[in-house]
This record gives sequence, C-alpha cells and structure tokens, in this order.
Amino acid sequence: MSASRPILVTGVSGFAGWHLARALARHAPVVGTYHTRPIEVAGVTTLAIDLAESAVTGALIRSLAPRAVVHAAALTDPNDCERRPEAATRANEIATANLVVALDALAPDAPLVYFSTDLVYPGDRAFSRETDPTGPLMHYGRTKLAGERHVAARRGVWTVLRCALLYGPPAPFKSGATGWMRERIQRGEPLTLFTDEYRTPVHVDDVIAAVERCVDGAPGAANRILNLGGGERLTRFTMGEAVARALGRPTDCLVPARLADSTFPAPRPADVSMDTRALAALLGRRLLSFQDGASRRSDPLP
Repeated sequence: MSASRPILVTGVSGFAGWHLARALARHAPVVGTYHTRPIEVAGVTTLAIDLAESAVTGALIRSLAPRAVVHAAALTDPNDCERRPEAATRANEIATANLVVALDALAPDAPLVYFSTDLVYPGDRAFSRETDPTGPLMHYGRTKLAGERHVAARRGVWTVLRCALLYGPPAPFKSGATGWMRERIQRGEPLTLFTDEYRTPVHVDDVIAAVERCVDGAPGAANRILNLGGGERLTRFTMGEAVARALGRPTDCLVPARLADSTFPAPRPADVSMDTRALAALLGRRLLSFQDGASRRSDPLP
C-alpha cells in the first residue's frame, strides 16, 4: 500500500473526528470531511461532503484511493435524532452504507474503522461485552447499530468501535462529555446530573491510540467489534464529582437527579457500561482513569 495514499477521516468538525484527524496527520497525509460546518484543521485537507449522496461518496473514494478510512461522521445528539428520525437515518445509516459500497468497489484494501456507540446496548446490565445482545432504546442507537451491520457485511477489513462518552481537550465546535460540566462548575452554577445512569467514559487519548492501531493493522483489530470505553463504571453524578475535584472546586453546585425525572425526547438506558478488557489488550496497557483524565489540561492541542 502506497504511503502517499491519504487516510480519510469523516466528521472532522465533530469532537472525535477533529482530534483523530490532527493525531493521524502527525504520521500520514489526512483528508477530512465535514457536512454543514466548515472547519480548518492544522495539517489536514478538509472537504465539504454529503456522504448520504451515493454518487458524491463514490467520487470521493475514487479520487482519494484512501489507505484507510475512519468514519466518525454522524448526527450524534440523541434528542435531535429522536426529533428528526429521517435526518438521523440519512446521516448515520445511509451515509455509512454508501461508504461501505464505495470502499468495496474502489478501495477494497482500505481498512474501515467505524464509530458506533455504547447506546446500541439496551441498558439492562453492567459491563456489557461485545457479544452481549444489543437493543437500543433510542433512534440514535438504532441508526448506529444499522451502520454496524453495513460495516460488518463489507468484503474488506473493518473494525467497529462502540464508543462511550468521550471526553478530553475541547474541539472547536464540541467540548466533549465533561466540557459543559467544567463550565458550570467553574461558574458555580447548579448542575443537575443523574445518579442512576451508568457509563464508561473514555479519554480521547485512549481513542486515538485505539484508532492508530486499527489503521496500522494491529493484531486483534481486524473484522471485530470492540467496546471503546474507559475501565470504570460511573454515573453522571460521580463524573461531576471527579471534575469538581480536578478543578479544586466544591461539589455543592451538583444537583442529584434520577432517570425517572428525565424529560428528554430520547429514552435513556440505565446502564450501558461496557467491558473494555479487549480494548486494553489491544492497547497493551491499562486505560486512563477518569480522575486522571479529568485532571489533564483542558486547552486544545496546539
């Protein structure tokens, strides 16, 4: 495979895509796509592309002949997806299907790394394994699970990463799972957080490391689903407490709430914490603890 062929990263105006494009560009040429929010990314060529248009996606793959593709583009707000199900299906399922078809026809040797979500799990157990039953409660999760099935049916190499709450230094348009917490806590504003919603938040540094291994063809990465989360099962409330500690601020602004109090359009599963032992084995190290990750500097990378 020619080293001059670029890595394609979709969704570079999003949190994951922006961080990943910047990290991968340190080692290889990177082309990044966005849909509606123009963005410049240091060291990356960015293009406006609607992946839900099959002809457009085919032309992109034909012109780039990418060496690998990281598909992070999606409509990711669960409540927005619930309100606009057709738009969510178009952005999350149809775009993914188009990408798979184009790659198998025009760049079959390019590994495809697909960002899914922990919200494909039904939320009825702790530390779900990759082989446990799926059953998303919300439309966002259903569209991402449909995307998984398109990816797993491709002829070329693929990896599905079921990403948990993602946090780390802010990106231009997104601040990650802890950014809004930090802002409220620093201002001393009331911050309502659920005490019975469990996740396994993952720092962007661990996400970057996992994607780099998938792109490089590391043993154990090809043609499999991996839970991309941290090693700790935490509630939103305990996450808020950790962020407050990292900031050296009191926790009296944190307001406990329960899922039964939720008025969000999208149903919220109680426990989509994930077993991430396979991810730790792929990385060959322990995953970053949430307290350590929350204590890392929050400024964007230069």
